[in-house]
Amino acid sequence: MFNAIGNSSTTSVVNTTGVAGVLHITITGTGFTAPLAPPTITTDSQISGTVTQTSPANTLTFQSYVNGAGFGAQTPTINTGSSYSSDKPGSIASLAPNFSIKETIDITLHGKSDQVNYSSSTTLQGAVPEPSSLAIAGLGALGLIGYGLRRGKAQRG
Repeated sequence: MFNAIGNSSTTSVVNTTGVAGVLHITITGTGFTAPLAPPTITTDSQISGTVTQTSPANTLTFQSYVNGAGFGAQTPTINTGSSYSSDKPGSIASLAPNFSIKETIDITLHGKSDQVNYSSSTTLQGAVPEPSSLAIAGLGALGLIGYGLRRGKAQRG
């Protein structure tokens, strides 16, 4: 069983003027309290979408951060074809409650009517002990306690 949380966004950007420019988008979520580490938390940072373009110089840069630590920039090719996708898995060894997740996206569109549609997500997953595992561990602890009590009683009597 896993405990998972994350940020996600979906939007469409169109250059209506034909003048090249960079659009900076920041998505931030704060106050997350789970999952926590240890054990290690697995991360997945991904962006995908479609492109309608007239300029081969269009660019997109995507990066995810947890408490300010980045997972590394992703720069999928958006100047050819009709779709793109980029995925960056990773892990976090230590995390405390009330952490934040932030995504930054920089899109540069050069031509008039150039359009980028994107869907991004940053997901954190931590292992959560299953109830049956906890029950087995509890029964084992009770068995050891019972064994210790019996052994102590036999030595005294």
